[in-house]
Amino acid sequence: MDRLQINSICSTYIKEEKHYQQQLGYGLVQRLIRDQGSYGEQQLDYDAVGNRLSQTQTNATDSEPQREEYHYAPASNRLLGTPCTLQQVSRIVVLRLLS
Repeated sequence: MDRLQINSICSTYIKEEKHYQQQLGYGLVQRLIRDQGSYGEQQLDYDAVGNRLSQTQTNATDSEPQREEYHYAPASNRLLGTPCTLQQVSRIVVLRLLS
């Protein structure tokens, strides 16, 4: 939704005496929608009110993208979690019910 990139920043940083560059891309309402550097690339998607819907990361060493989605309560902006955190909560509830 916020894909049109109007602002891009290129920065250089030094870590352990090595120089690295990263590029940051921002959308129309100044939300970070993309970053890229020696670590890989990341893309972020948002809904119309600014809730982050997903984050897709591709590491520099692994070309297989990893996608994480964010889930919100219906008719609310309250973050319920990501698939990983929702699975952890489900396991805790099941374990408590069994004990």
